[in-house]
Amino acid sequence: MACCSEGNQTTEAVLKVIQDALSKGESALDSKIMGTGIFAVVDPSKGLRHGLPEYRKELIPNLSYSECVARGRFCTFFKFIPNIVRSHEDLKGDVSAMRCGGGCYRGSIDCGPDMSCICDTGRQTCF
Repeated sequence: MACCSEGNQTTEAVLKVIQDALSKGESALDSKIMGTGIFAVVDPSKGLRHGLPEYRKELIPNLSYSECVARGRFCTFFKFIPNIVRSHEDLKGDVSAMRCGGGCYRGSIDCGPDMSCICDTGRQTCF
């Protein structure tokens, strides 16, 4: 399981949770391993800001990690959060609360403890 490119912002910790569950014989389609894909897509209604596109987040439930990666190839940034780590409903609440902020930097996609945040590496900010 590869991760953590600039586009794929799934953390090593999340991948370890998935790997541990699979090594215990759980299916990749088990409800605990299935999860939410968080995708950053260019928002055409907003245009450019300082020459860079504006993004919006789309949360898609009931995905496997491999399905998330396949869909993420067509997005600028994405990450996967399995249900065993945080539920889709909790992630939706996090996004609604708009708690993302602060900076992230090239080479680091860390946006802190809020799992619903994505790092816009072009602006070096979390959203």
